Amino acid sequence: MILLRRLAASHDTANADRLTVSRVTAAIRRVERSVPGTTCLGRAYAGGLMLRLRGIPSVVRLGAKLAPDRPFEAHAWLECEGAAVLGIDDSTVTDFVPFRSRT
Repeated sequence: MILLRRLAASHDTANADRLTVSRVTAAIRRVERSVPGTTCLGRAYAGGLMLRLRGIPSVVRLGAKLAPDRPFEAHAWLECEGAAVLGIDDSTVTDFVPFRSRT
């Protein structure tokens, strides 16, 4: 019985975290439309800070496109539990290669 309660509690927490992540990313996107000059790095850091303040760990990733026939292009995005949640969608996720972390 105790195990079932723990599993139910962890499931509720995971659902609450997903909802919070969704709300934070939606808020960042709303602000982005009304604030000129926002950058991917600023959005990723703002989202990361908002999640951290809510107790949800996230990682800002920096990466680049590696195409010899195109100019260098860098990008920043936010990941939560290993999945991109802000800054990369399904159509661009494979375009950028993350820089290696020095941790």
